Amino acid sequence: MPLVFSQHPCDLIATSPIHDCIDTLKNVQYGTGRHDYDFPDPANGCTPAEPLFTDIFSPCEMAATPRPLVIFVHGGGFAAGNKADFWAQCDAFAQRGYTAATISYRLSINPLTLSRNSLIRAGYRAMQDAKCAVRYFKAHANEYNIDTAHIYLLGYSAGAVTVLNVAFARDVEEKPAETGFDGSCGYWFGCPFCPDLGTLEGDGGWPGHTSEVNGILSLAGAVMDMSLIDTYDDVPVWMVHGTEDQTVDYDSACYLNLSPCPKLYGSHSIQQRAEELGLCSSLFTIEGAGHDVTPYNDTILAQAVAFFNGLVCQGNPCNVNFAADNRAKAAFKVFPNPVGDYLQIEWPVESSGRIALQNLEGKVLFEKNMKTTGKNIIIPAGGIPPGFYFLKWTSSKDNTLEAYKLVKK
Repeated sequence: MPLVFSQHPCDLIATSPIHDCIDTLKNVQYGTGRHDYDFPDPANGCTPAEPLFTDIFSPCEMAATPRPLVIFVHGGGFAAGNKADFWAQCDAFAQRGYTAATISYRLSINPLTLSRNSLIRAGYRAMQDAKCAVRYFKAHANEYNIDTAHIYLLGYSAGAVTVLNVAFARDVEEKPAETGFDGSCGYWFGCPFCPDLGTLEGDGGWPGHTSEVNGILSLAGAVMDMSLIDTYDDVPVWMVHGTEDQTVDYDSACYLNLSPCPKLYGSHSIQQRAEELGLCSSLFTIEGAGHDVTPYNDTILAQAVAFFNGLVCQGNPCNVNFAADNRAKAAFKVFPNPVGDYLQIEWPVESSGRIALQNLEGKVLFEKNMKTTGKNIIIPAGGIPPGFYFLKWTSSKDNTLEAYKLVKK
């Protein structure tokens, strides 16, 4: 294998494919999960362990610098789906210089006995398994040449619920009461149907490592408990959701009309909560789209790559003091956002300074010294690729920086 020398993980990745040769490792066991659903198994300790597997994609070229990792978590309502669902996306990220992995997890929903409690317990198991996968890759970082400072999660549907839970459920007191022991479920030869599911981390393996990640991408995701989202949640989150999603509501709704109602709070509700708390979160809304986002795969891939590339190359984008989070103090206003064919800047007062539009990799797409006169300025944006951008204004008066987070649709 040729060796690629590099000093920074940013030097290894790109927005377009740069690798033709991709190595794949299929069905690598990353941990175990207790089979504590369906019928208990008295002959094997009631809840025997079942193996959990991952498929790993990476460029054939061995880099001297560890590569960033994206872990994909498939959808399927916690009842179906397969890690193979994300093979194409793993390959696409590996072509761009990442190591990518797609995981299996416990599919513990029986559609015939679906209830609010069983949904909560199934989501909890999936979260435990995803956390185990993160710990596995940290424990084997040298083997797979992974940069543990750049581990990210991407999930769709139930997988998006899973990765959001990984991001937000980190404190002991955030364990749902429904995941504890419940004797009212009954027993099978002395084994409970509803045993305690254990800690947030689970017992799947690699306890000497944390399950903390450096960024989350949620496609059509939700949370079941808005109180999980608090001021201590500092993981950058980017969400994509269609306004006409009838499976996981864009805002909030009962899931599948079950009673009692397992309410899901979709991306719009999460974004509102995140903005109230000043968290690092962005939402890309697809007007008129349903739960199936495959018609938008190319756009989502481009934006996902831009999002993760930005985190690798520039760190947490929310470390910037964004004027968009405090409009009362902003020197200017920007609209529309998401951006279409043009970007309009409204200047309420006369001021002078330097305006710059940058992508997440720091490339300047537009830059100009200017003195405003309180009039609006229009910047053509039709040729700008979809993704995240920063519009930065540096005042010539006191050299202060204000920045807006923008999404180009």
